[in-house]
Amino acid sequence: MLLLKAFRCGKGRLAPIGGGETPQAKLKTIMNSKAMRTAIQTALAAAALAFPAHGAAPPLVVTPPSDELDAIAGATAPVPIKLGELSWRYPTSGVTRDGNILVAEVPPSEPPGTAWAQADLDLAPYAGRSIRFTIHAKGTGVGKPRVFYLGLKFMVKLEAEDGTLTWPDTVQKRTDDWENDLTCCCDLSAGVKSAVLVLGLQSASGRVEFDLSTLRAEDVGVIVPRVNQYYRVSYPDAVRNRGIMRGVMLPIELGKISEDDFATLEQWGATLVRYQMAKNWYVRGGWERNEDFDDYMDFALGILATNVLPWAEKHGQKVVVDMHATPGARNDRNENRMFYEDRYANHFVEVWRRIAERFKGDRRIYGYDLVNEPLQSWPAPHSYLHVQLAAARAIREADPDATIIVAANGCGDPAGFATLSPLAMDNIIYQPHCYSPHEYTHQGVFDRRDAGTRRYPDPGMGWNKEYIRRQLAPVRDFQLRHGAKIYVGEFSAAVWAPGAGNYLRDCIEIFEEYGWDWTYHAFREWDGWSVEREWKGMENSLDVFVPSADNPRKRALLEGFARGRTPTSTPTSTPTPPTKGAKP
Repeated sequence: MLLLKAFRCGKGRLAPIGGGETPQAKLKTIMNSKAMRTAIQTALAAAALAFPAHGAAPPLVVTPPSDELDAIAGATAPVPIKLGELSWRYPTSGVTRDGNILVAEVPPSEPPGTAWAQADLDLAPYAGRSIRFTIHAKGTGVGKPRVFYLGLKFMVKLEAEDGTLTWPDTVQKRTDDWENDLTCCCDLSAGVKSAVLVLGLQSASGRVEFDLSTLRAEDVGVIVPRVNQYYRVSYPDAVRNRGIMRGVMLPIELGKISEDDFATLEQWGATLVRYQMAKNWYVRGGWERNEDFDDYMDFALGILATNVLPWAEKHGQKVVVDMHATPGARNDRNENRMFYEDRYANHFVEVWRRIAERFKGDRRIYGYDLVNEPLQSWPAPHSYLHVQLAAARAIREADPDATIIVAANGCGDPAGFATLSPLAMDNIIYQPHCYSPHEYTHQGVFDRRDAGTRRYPDPGMGWNKEYIRRQLAPVRDFQLRHGAKIYVGEFSAAVWAPGAGNYLRDCIEIFEEYGWDWTYHAFREWDGWSVEREWKGMENSLDVFVPSADNPRKRALLEGFARGRTPTSTPTSTPTPPTKGAKP
């Protein structure tokens, strides 16, 4: 039954058979046809998925469709949807309504506060899709919030089917007087358990008027259709059989990387470094000109070839080549502009082709990290997966043996793996980042008043090792389903986060249990992430960091490295005077 169903759904058709053939010849012709081989593979893979061996993922590979590139590219025209009559509630003071005009106001004479209205949305019928909301609004005297994600709110509190919470919000955080349309886009690819629309102000002062008569919703389609769901990734022996690789991200200021960095990492026991080419990586409108991007890449690749690769080889590390910044940088929604603009997408592919040609066959390279933390909020002409597939194909044309690293949508969040399709290519490693819970790991990063306010573990919040494991479950499921190797490119907790050593240790233990490679963020970059620094507060609005030869965060990291090989000598930190630095 599965075989017949799969064949009827296949792309090919059986070729007609001439009249003079015997039944045996006819059967042989049919069974040797490409269409039948594909149908058999599909049916057996489906059966393996329905009745998998205990503890094993499906072992068979489905032949990818010839139009795979088209299947994961392209945007669809938005379709208006009816929201119906919304029932608004007002959980805070400061909210009034006159007809269709809803006003949220926090007087500037009062401390920054919250004034918002809420309404439940029925988005379950649109599970798996993306919904874009728009509304016309006017802001007067809106103050600057102390954290970038606070202030003006045109937001949906979204709970996925597995209980995961996200808060897609408008990216507009203007603090002057303004009047314009606001936009918010919800990715419902993980399903919908509940959804609440929120309008107003959070931890800010000012006045915002929302015209409810202009509230619109559109179904903008599927961000990326899922393909290759039975694909099993294979790897060359050198990649498949090597042990876990453990390391750090190198400094973002490439000119300051020194051989001493690699020597220290050798003492610590690190075997992997992530070389981040990151200038303007999160700058809106950065890298407007491809020519300027090329100049930077020439500089960064020169340092890679002249310094980083030789030093890493000398001190026993492999190098992840990380295109942290991409052509065009980011748009106003913090998305990669190359997903929406041909000139940047094409240049991205071309630059990776050049890199692969330049470093063809270089065994000092762990892999080519195509794009750091891709973010695509709704369907685009070139999806986040489309551009990575195109770049991977260009790399393989130049260097068939290159290892390639692919990232999921959502800025590296593990939840992105729930809807990630594997490329129908082998020797591909898949990369998540681990910063969950973000409100713990990034506390104080954007406002030092939050430093030290949340701890780990926290029984009241449910933050513990099992919480981290649950957050990483989509990655683990992807690994088992597709036989994929996983590389955690980033994980960390701010230097002032209480219990950060416990957090890092729990992360590392899970990575090790699952056999994942990993690099800590970051080594000798910003002092707020450094395991060689401790924070002593602020002085004249500047951070005061002091050297730290031993602390819980550093001990957790060194314990992780020790799982691989014994350090050649006792780890030490290079003594330096206390430093004062601006916020990142």
